[in-house]
Amino acid sequence: MIDGPSVAILADDLIWATRLDRLVRDAGARPATLRSLGALDVALAAGTRPSGVIVDLTSRAYPGLEAIRRAAAAGVPVVAVGQHDDPAGRDAARAAGAADVYAYRRLFASGPRVMGAWVRGLAGARVSPVATPAGSLRETTGAPAVASARGGLGIPAERHRERIEAAQAGLRGVGGRALLVGVGADLRWLTGYDAVNLERLTMLVVPAAGDPVLVVPRLEAPRASLAPAAAAGIVRLLTWEETQDPVALVSGLLPAAGRPARGRLLVSDRLRASFVLRLQGAFPGVPFGLASEVLRELRMTKDADEVALLRAAAHAADRVVLAIAAGRLVGRPEADVAREVRERLLDAGHELASFAIVGSGPNSASPHHEASERRLVPGEPVVLDIGGALNGYGSDTTRTLWVTGVDDVQPDPEFERLYSVLRDAQAAATAAVGPGVPAEQIDAVGRGIIERGGFGPSFIHRIGHGIGLDEHEDPYLVRGNGEPLRQGCAFSVEPGIYLEGRYGARIEDIVVCGRDGPDVLNEVTRELLVVRGA
Repeated sequence: MIDGPSVAILADDLIWATRLDRLVRDAGARPATLRSLGALDVALAAGTRPSGVIVDLTSRAYPGLEAIRRAAAAGVPVVAVGQHDDPAGRDAARAAGAADVYAYRRLFASGPRVMGAWVRGLAGARVSPVATPAGSLRETTGAPAVASARGGLGIPAERHRERIEAAQAGLRGVGGRALLVGVGADLRWLTGYDAVNLERLTMLVVPAAGDPVLVVPRLEAPRASLAPAAAAGIVRLLTWEETQDPVALVSGLLPAAGRPARGRLLVSDRLRASFVLRLQGAFPGVPFGLASEVLRELRMTKDADEVALLRAAAHAADRVVLAIAAGRLVGRPEADVAREVRERLLDAGHELASFAIVGSGPNSASPHHEASERRLVPGEPVVLDIGGALNGYGSDTTRTLWVTGVDDVQPDPEFERLYSVLRDAQAAATAAVGPGVPAEQIDAVGRGIIERGGFGPSFIHRIGHGIGLDEHEDPYLVRGNGEPLRQGCAFSVEPGIYLEGRYGARIEDIVVCGRDGPDVLNEVTRELLVVRGA
């Protein structure tokens, strides 16, 4: 008989309930499956209330957010699970009192570790039934039910109103009729909605004047309604049924747009071609353009909340780099180290681990190397380039390790010289950052030092790219881009030197252009990380 803490599972779907039951049992807790809000109320009112509650947010049989509120108000730790990685849904669940929220895909991929940590916390923790002003719950004793690296960070709903108004002003400035924004970073930036990229049309219609409307398939309406801009009434939700034509709904929102004189329609840059062609058919004779004409500069300048999210993501990635550097490396395949990187990024609070470049020995000379079955050996470098997304905002950092092994095989003199040049180039390029400095100047400073060090032909890519809701976005730090940096621009500074067939190295930080110079978000040393790895 299991003698661990009791966990109530609120889930009306038999498959999900069964899988959650198994996860809880394997973690050493005693599960009890509930099917309704009333059953949860009974469990919470009983003399032996559960030690923790898991709420399935995908059910339509009960209001998931209300279930979280009731469990949290009773002082019981809560975690929630949903079908997709859904930042808007996660924020709403946390505001209701959930310690953390997991997509089913992530939970079942790393469930034993995640559930085990939660159950261990339940054994000695109790949560106060009083919510903090941020809407999260703090414990009176013990460890958190599930530690959230994201804390209370996020974008206030009112910010989305400001962004939409700025976009409308920009639209009028370029003579545009409306923005037609599909799934992607533009939609999330404007509304907070991280929509699933489906063959069904989801589109935000932002007229140059008037109220914006978010057109979504009916089956996505519950998720879309949780988006900050929708929940706050900043955008109106318009759903369409499976047998309706969503493009006709969009065109109906702009009844006078069929006249060319009324202005261009600007579509999001990554809108599916099939949608673009259908929209063009619905608006014959109307010129189309790209939404980036309006949104590019708005998104390129990060506000204080966005910088805080980028900083949190950078610090989480830093912790992963240090953990990998401190662990065993010798004898492990690159792919195994990459798997550990992804798991650690998720454990550090990322909802998405996008990439884990682990390039050892000669593979370190391949900037975008895909981790292979090659095993790490002493006496060679390892380029570790990792990143993902935390609350939607990207992390991207690179450090170079040298693995000595038990025989203490130190870097050879040529590699030491290579790395010294690289470190100086990265430091100088970072120091050159400031408002008004042309983007290409940052590349020129770093590249000049590498060229003078004799490695010019071995630096084969630009020195950096912008980062935010997209992994790569404006501004790009590359020769030919004379656009001046502005306060709030966020980007990587990542020179590299690659001697094909031998070895290579790269150093990468995320940097924000501050009022007086660079604000470097990553904190791990830029010195070569010489580690035993055994």
